[in-house]
Amino acid sequence: MSTNGAELYEKIKHLAKLVQIFDDFTMLRKTNPEKVEQIVKDINDYAVSKVWSKYKKVINHLAYYPIKMPNVRRLINLKGIFRIFLLSTLIYYILLLGCILHPKVCPTILSDAKVFFTALSISLASGFSLIFLEFRIRHLVILYESENREFLQPQLDMLIKGVNELLKVLTSYVRMYNKITGYKKDFIIELWRGDYKRLKILKVKKLKRFFPPESSNVYVYKIS
Repeated sequence: MSTNGAELYEKIKHLAKLVQIFDDFTMLRKTNPEKVEQIVKDINDYAVSKVWSKYKKVINHLAYYPIKMPNVRRLINLKGIFRIFLLSTLIYYILLLGCILHPKVCPTILSDAKVFFTALSISLASGFSLIFLEFRIRHLVILYESENREFLQPQLDMLIKGVNELLKVLTSYVRMYNKITGYKKDFIIELWRGDYKRLKILKVKKLKRFFPPESSNVYVYKIS
């Protein structure tokens, strides 16, 4: 561990973020595993790397299994097609802007009103389609997770253990920071679960989200 207070404070912030990401996964709220691995590298601590190597496969599985679902894969492929349409219209708008700036070298077809409104229709249709497909994919994944909770629960339980292991390291970081700086500082962290070890709950906040409709508790912990 670093003996420099400023460096240690940065490690504490990174580690707190890592704890929150693991906690998010226990509630099936996911983060790109590549981002998680980068945070682990930034912390650069043997104990944290050991925890990551222990639970990396679980994180990867929970993050990527939706793209293996046949219905979801079809929708993802469809999103790719609409993105190509959207990109094509963007290229057209760039060329059209060039025509406005340099009308003498502009092909007539680019400034044609029918072409313009056709491109506008395609871009609007593609944009709305991408939004719809994103909501549809989320709905299918949430439906699958609710119907297969019993299958997923052992992996979620493993990650709860991972959170507790990371909290143990985080607590030791905070205590070392307080020892180095010479004064007691409490660190606050918000998590979805209220049954983690070694922490004191300061308060419980109620959160609501509209998609999917859900009401959740957020537990505010003190680490000292």
